[in-house]
Amino acid sequence: MYGSPIDDRYASNEFKGVAIDPNDSPTFESQAAFLKRHGLFLAGEERRLKSADWEPEAFI
Repeated sequence: MYGSPIDDRYASNEFKGVAIDPNDSPTFESQAAFLKRHGLFLAGEERRLKSADWEPEAFI
């Protein structure tokens, strides 16, 4: 359940993580955005990508 400790065995240790809320999961930049930001595309790669390739990626 969201906001609950991930596992009871970690409750008394230093691990303070909580479960991810599936209604508000973290998102990260797309692999395409990462490659462009770092100038890592090879010749012709970027133009072959579709718009969906640039969408942020959800963790879950």
